[in-house]
Amino acid sequence: MFEKNFHIIELVNGSARLLSVRRKDKSGLQVVLAAEYTSGLNKEILRGALSVVLPRENCVVRTLEIKSEGTALQAEVLKEAEEGLPFEKEKSLWDSAVMSSAGGKTFVLFSAASSEQLKSFLKPLQPFEKQGLSIVPSTIGLFELLRFSGAAANGTCMAVYLSKDRFELLVSKNGVIIFSRGASVSEEPDPSAAVKAAAEALARTGIVPEKVLSNSAELNEKLGKLGMKTALLSLPPELAAGLKSAGADPWNFALCAGIASAVTGHGALKLNLNSNRAQEGRSKDMLALLRKAGFAASALFLALTVVLFLMSKSAEKQAAELRSGLSSLGGMSGRSWSRVLVDISKAVPSEVILNELSSDNKGDMTARGSSATRQGVTVFLENLNKLPGYSAELAFANDAGSGVKLAVQFQMKIRQRGEK
Repeated sequence: MFEKNFHIIELVNGSARLLSVRRKDKSGLQVVLAAEYTSGLNKEILRGALSVVLPRENCVVRTLEIKSEGTALQAEVLKEAEEGLPFEKEKSLWDSAVMSSAGGKTFVLFSAASSEQLKSFLKPLQPFEKQGLSIVPSTIGLFELLRFSGAAANGTCMAVYLSKDRFELLVSKNGVIIFSRGASVSEEPDPSAAVKAAAEALARTGIVPEKVLSNSAELNEKLGKLGMKTALLSLPPELAAGLKSAGADPWNFALCAGIASAVTGHGALKLNLNSNRAQEGRSKDMLALLRKAGFAASALFLALTVVLFLMSKSAEKQAAELRSGLSSLGGMSGRSWSRVLVDISKAVPSEVILNELSSDNKGDMTARGSSATRQGVTVFLENLNKLPGYSAELAFANDAGSGVKLAVQFQMKIRQRGEK
């Protein structure tokens, strides 16, 4: 009898990581193939269901707390897809999944991406456009890794996946994803600092993870020195053995294994961004649409300006605090720090608080902070770009918490254009 293969593809810096599995039984998977390709995927091998792992930093992931059921709940999710995204609704790809429903509240995991931003990212998969393609956020794979470790069902915990090129983290509370973010190591070379910042932001909303589970003993050691309780993520022994038998390092294929659990029906959550459209009458085959458009744009950080941050009382107070912390750093690209801080403080809305402002040797600045409202970050970005001599762009913005306790961390790159 023909057994259906499920192919999970992770695109990594010009190469492709491929994991092919079959359903072994109601709870297990059989590894058919685990391999990395540097010059193109073998089309003859890929007969069956195709799923591509979309890095968290390239999509929006949110937890929606909805006090509705049935069609009313669906309407709320559709409203989020049509009105709550940082890109045009006509060009959005999205999906959602119910994580928990109790006490009149339903927690829904919502994820979306822009079709235009995915063109370049999906270019290596153009030969497979006629087969159709599931697009699955890497967050789903990391959540499955947390479930493999037995730590997702009860309590609050953080999962961190670290690879050579990127890292990702999420926080789960009683089986509900309440926070997630991802970043490249080139942008943030110290994942332990990102974990600490996320934990501190969550603590301000009353959420304190009981422990951090990661796939890196070295990272756990660093986090332990910061006072965090840690443990190692683990793959099911049989699955890890199957990957080793296929000649693969299990942790190189761990996210693929998590996605495999989801797409085969063994997991708790299943998302496919290629299953919904915000505009009626669009092609059912997303890759056909992308082919017409030309497959030409960079995979950028997409968690753009609809997510915003924790609370501040006044721009003047922020400027004073920043002056105190940074006054010893001297001048920067012809401007003193005090002048720069005064300039930037003028752009900070009352609902945004800056936690960090630093500069590199080129004079470019990195601003990190948080806000309590979604409008705040948009206004901050617009204000910065209106400042004479400055330009700004958003690197990432990620939700922390859910419902009324929503808080969002962000990072911006601020450049000086010269005096005007």
